[in-house]
Amino acid sequence: MAPLSIRSGIPLPDEARERLRVELARRLSPHAARIERATARIDAQEAAETGFDRVCKVKVSLAELPAVVVEERGSDLGELAARTADAVDRALRRAFQRARTASGAPARAAQGAAGTGRTPGVRPIPGDEGSLIDRRVGHAAANLERALARPEKRRRDVYVDTAAAGTSATDREAGYGATARRNTKRNTAGMTAALEDSRTEPSRKSTRRSANRMRGGTALEHKAVTRSVSPKARATRAQVERGKGPRTRNR
Repeated sequence: MAPLSIRSGIPLPDEARERLRVELARRLSPHAARIERATARIDAQEAAETGFDRVCKVKVSLAELPAVVVEERGSDLGELAARTADAVDRALRRAFQRARTASGAPARAAQGAAGTGRTPGVRPIPGDEGSLIDRRVGHAAANLERALARPEKRRRDVYVDTAAAGTSATDREAGYGATARRNTKRNTAGMTAALEDSRTEPSRKSTRRSANRMRGGTALEHKAVTRSVSPKARATRAQVERGKGPRTRNR
């Protein structure tokens, strides 16, 4: 556990000091490996309603990040200790989350490659059921670089037997029928690689014929027909027809 110092500018009972120490230690212990030291100070401050309030200020110095400072106030020392400890825990979690977000995926990918001992830039190719870059596996920078490597063209460990049944010569050029790797470009001028890489379907579905030769408006047509023959629609039409029919007098 990192050193924890508690200071006070006002008379502080021993039980209140110990309560604050226990609460802070409980919240700081999960992050002990990244904390260098922690300092807490309690002072008094004037308040309009109660006359004065206790103010607890905690500063946590981190090993690789800027220090986290939290300040809470209240009249009850026990409640103040618990609330301050909770605020410190939330502030630390936010700081660590921001650090992970700022580091980005490339840093994590590089760290993982170094830990496994593999040569940087040479990654294993997934099987036919996987994808290099798409909405399912993500469009991270590592996935983009792996797709731009064009492994189906330049690496012999991704051999495509064009003589096999159901395999064409374009599979060697595009990579197992997927078009995202062929159409992917680096983000050099604000472009985004957002094409869908699929083993069985083309990515630009809006410009291709459907796989089962179904017309593009069939789904909308089916929805319109279903809506027109629904019980509510039939009842509405019957009511309109009754209103337009000849009127008879009661005799």
